[in-house]
Parts: sequence; C-alpha cells; structure tokens
Amino acid sequence: MFERLERDKKSIYVARQIIKGIQDGRFRLGDRIPPEQVIAEEIGVSRTAVREALVALEMAGVLERRAGDGTYITGFLPVSFAQAIEILQEDGNTIEIIEARALLEPCIVDLVCERASEAEIATLYPFVERMDRAVKSSDVDGFIEGDYLFHSQLAKLSKNSILEGIMEQLLFLMRKHLWRYIKEKCLREKKRWAESAEIHRVIADALKAKDLSEAKRAVSKHFEDIFKLL
Repeated sequence: MFERLERDKKSIYVARQIIKGIQDGRFRLGDRIPPEQVIAEEIGVSRTAVREALVALEMAGVLERRAGDGTYITGFLPVSFAQAIEILQEDGNTIEIIEARALLEPCIVDLVCERASEAEIATLYPFVERMDRAVKSSDVDGFIEGDYLFHSQLAKLSKNSILEGIMEQLLFLMRKHLWRYIKEKCLREKKRWAESAEIHRVIADALKAKDLSEAKRAVSKHFEDIFKLL
C-alpha cells in the first residue's frame, strides 16, 4: 500500500505517502487509514516518524485521530497538503524533542533539589500562578508562556550551564507549530488546563520540601500526560 523510504526526512516522507494515497484515490473522505504500526512497517520507519506525520496532517485538517477508534481522512485540499509538509519541514522533530526532555528533566530536578535554596525554588511559583490565571481566562498564549518560563527557570536552578543551554534549545525548538498544536489539544478542556497547571505546582511544592521522589514522580506524570495526546 505504501512505498518504502528511500530518502527525505522520515516524517515528511510518511506524510507524502499518505497524501499520495489520497490523491491516487486509495483513501477517500471518511476512510480510516491503517494503524501506526502497519504504516511504520510498510514504509520502514519508526512509529515516532509516523506519529509526527499524523499530527502534522491532523493540524492541517487532512486527518482526524479519534481515541480508541483510529485515524480518518477529513480533508483533501491541496493547500492542506502543502501546509502539513511545511509544518514538518519547520518543526518535524517535536516528538523526539519531547522524548529528550522526558529523559533530561528528571536529571535537572535532581540537581535543583540538591543545589537550589528555598528562596530560589520560590521563583517557580509566579509561573504556576500565570498558568492558573490563563486557565481562568482561557488564555492559551498565556498558558504556553507560563509553561515555557517555568521549565526555563527550572533548568536555571540546576546551576549547570550545560543542562541549562540544552534545555533552552529544546524549549526554543518546541515553541513552533506542532508544540503549540499539542498544547492547544491538551487545553481544549478546562479540566486538562487545570491538571497541567496543578502538576507544575506539585513539582514546585516537592522541590520546596526537598522531596526528590515526589518531584520526579510529578515530572514523569507531566510527560506521560503529553505522550497520551500524541
């Protein structure tokens, strides 16, 4: 059904293959496409590359992913195809960046718990409060900014310039199309907004109490929640 990868960025190649299937008439409006694993095996790429392509195609209005049901064709305008490819060209490694952060941030939390004073840890709370205000006012931009600043400050409190630099680069890369889309998807329901803000408060509270185990648990929960959206 799909051609195996020869060259091209993997997620872009996957997206092009799905678009080609729509253009060739193999997939029609309302059709359900094969599962991620099947696409990955046929093309010869990882499920991460497939997932990135599906997220971009959904963002462009080509697909709709329905939890527990599958992924369906919902649009076939050429401009939507072009938009999906443009998103991947600019921001195609978002999932890998999230994976890197999920591995890196527990290490950062470890150092913060060891090195940061109570007064320094207190500098995290204004960003949590900013997220809380954004929840109440349905301000997506404000929430994203509060989240960004929280994690940026967390890295600074590790007092490790290398980790801080890596985190700043990851956060910068994530402030593009796909990351915003993932955040907006997470924040469509007020309950999700509140839960996301609360987990940041739990991280700050655990660090303030020097409870490393709880801080790491909260960080892991934060990324588990993100991965569930992908």
